Amino acid sequence: MPRLRTSADWRDIFARNTTADRPIPWDEPIRWTPEDRRAIVASIQEFQLGEQSEGRYLRLCADRYAARTGDVDYPKAMRLFVGEEVRHAAELARLLTGAGERLKTTTPLDGAFRIVRKLGSGDGLEVCLRVLVTAEIVALSYYAALRDATECPVTRALCTQILRDESAHVRFHAERLALFQAARWPLARGIVRAAHRALMAGTTLAVWAGAHRRVFRRAGLSYADVATDTSRALSRRVLRVEADAHAPIPSALPIAA
Repeated sequence: MPRLRTSADWRDIFARNTTADRPIPWDEPIRWTPEDRRAIVASIQEFQLGEQSEGRYLRLCADRYAARTGDVDYPKAMRLFVGEEVRHAAELARLLTGAGERLKTTTPLDGAFRIVRKLGSGDGLEVCLRVLVTAEIVALSYYAALRDATECPVTRALCTQILRDESAHVRFHAERLALFQAARWPLARGIVRAAHRALMAGTTLAVWAGAHRRVFRRAGLSYADVATDTSRALSRRVLRVEADAHAPIPSALPIAA
């Protein structure tokens, strides 16, 4: 079984990222063709808005979890993670404004995600993380498609960097979800897995139904391609991590609600 990182490990990883070099050529102009703009601008505006959340509810859940489990490093790691997402929002805003485009202040899809993240009983952390990691798996497919949808060097470099960040984010949340799953009976684990697959399918459909499908199509992807990619990523990056974690690590033992 692969070793699950402790919260202190993740805190240190995210702390190093705050000073790491990000090779994005911001001194170059944003070169989007008219076709690029029609396909990607509205979509990037929505993703930029989704990335800029300060994560107040998420941080509150992390604080409650730490108080309940004694894992004092988890809120620290969570705050650094939120900081990376805020940085993504700032970089996407820089991309849009550099191309002469405006920013959005609200979208129906972002509002729906915010509501769903607040559902659940107890401290709400697991529900919040499952919604969040689902959105991030979609983001992995999205940023790969956005990178392939344009020849703009700045856009492509930014997407490549965000993909690296999001891959680590998915692992961060998957390992925490694995701890919750390890505390359950096998039947309950199966029910949670099935519910998460349904959430993944619904989220992918909702994302495709909006402005984002134009990005995927410009990258040569169909809905079936995207749905297959996100489903496989959920299995490989989250559900397999949960299945392999037969026992929680002592430094971050969750207490079942």
